[in-house]
Order: sequence, then structure tokens, then C-alpha cells
Amino acid sequence: MRNWAKDSFTNWVEGRKEGRVIYAGGDDFLGIFYKIPEITINEEYQVDKLALTATECLERFYKFSEVWNSHGHAVTNSHKDGVTVSVGFVWAYPGVPQRDVLQHCKEAEKSAKSQGRDRLAIRILFNSGNHLEWSCPWAYLKKIFTGYCDRSGGQNWTHIYNDVAVLESRHAFDDQGAIAQALWEIYFPALAHNLNPEEQLNFDNPQFLWNQEDTDTKLRKSSGILGDEESPSQHFNKWFINLAKVGFHLYV
Repeated sequence: MRNWAKDSFTNWVEGRKEGRVIYAGGDDFLGIFYKIPEITINEEYQVDKLALTATECLERFYKFSEVWNSHGHAVTNSHKDGVTVSVGFVWAYPGVPQRDVLQHCKEAEKSAKSQGRDRLAIRILFNSGNHLEWSCPWAYLKKIFTGYCDRSGGQNWTHIYNDVAVLESRHAFDDQGAIAQALWEIYFPALAHNLNPEEQLNFDNPQFLWNQEDTDTKLRKSSGILGDEESPSQHFNKWFINLAKVGFHLYV
């Protein structure tokens, strides 16, 4: 595992000179994503050419499951005693002090673990010091962000963000999650209404909602968006509202 972390993980982060592993030891690691453009001597320096977008970072995380599975000890249907990985990702605005970013990285990692493990916790950190956070198991990360569809058939996250903001201001989200579920079906129709019932990502699929364990070994079979079923702090309303807000800021 340590050789894998040193080689495969480092290559994943630093593969295209868009990141660097700062620390990797034991069961912890710290890395950063950045962009190094090819600038000639006579080329004018432009800050926007250096800017790394949040969606570019997400695309790297879409590939993380494949990289993680390469060590041969991941949780799969045929290998249920595998090792899970929990990651905290912080997308910070330019005015945030570096020490604050590092502290939020640590907190986001802990949050990913406390919300069920085997997932990515995304934290948007504003200049004011406030933050938004949303977490998702690796298996659903790409499906959710690429499966979003606004009312015009595009991927403008302003639509869902505005709807959620209005409904939240009116305290319209009920304890049963019916409003959130209805919005989920509207904005993620291909996921909620998949032709294969086992692959439908909605309230009818407990595997989508909750972590699943083998009844005999008590080991993890798969991870759900709300973590452990007995966890009272995790519910669909909070998860969905934070998805709308984080998605809006990532794709702005």
C-alpha cells in the first residue's frame, strides 16, 4: 500500500504537472492541484492562463476511483474486505489565508470520514471565512455532476440554486424529504428514472442512500450518500440543498 501511495497516487496527482503531493505517509496524504502553462519568453503574462478551474479539479477526482482500485485492495462486489479512502477537497477563493486553507483541508477530511467514509467531501471556502460543504461516495461523484440537467436541457446550475434558495427561504423542505426528492427527479432525471431499477438513484434504492454491509462479515459492501443508516445527522434534505449550492459555486 505504501509503495502504491508513493507511485500510483503521486502519478495521479502530478501526472500532467497540474499538482503535487506535499505529504504522503502512513494513512494520510496532502496534495495540491495547480496549472503550469507553457509560456514563451516573449509571451505576455496573463493570470487567466494560470487559473485552474474547479471543474478541472473535479475531472481529476472522477478518475480517482480507477486509480484507487489499482492497488487491488478496494471495496468491490468481489472483494468486500477492501480499504476505503476518505478525501477532503477545499476550493478556496483567492483572499483566503493559506493557514486557513490548510485547517479547512484537515476539517474536510475529518468530515468525509464522519459522514460515512469512502467518499469525497467538497468544501467551498469564501474570503469571509464562511464555507459550504457537500460529500459524496466516489461511486456516484461523476454520475451526479454529469447527470445534472437544468430546465433548458443544459447544465446551468443557477436554475437549481435559485429554486433551492427560494424554497429554503420559505421553509418548504419537509422532514420526509418529499420536496428534495421531487427536485432531484426534475434536475437529475436520467439518474432518478434509470431503466434499470437497481441503478436508479432515488429513495427507492437503499444502496444509494445508506452504507451497505455484508450481513455475515459486517464489512463494507458499498457506500451511500447519507452514510450509516443509524446516523441521525445525515438526511436527504441537507445533502441535496448543499449539492445545489456547491454545484453552483463549482460551475459558476
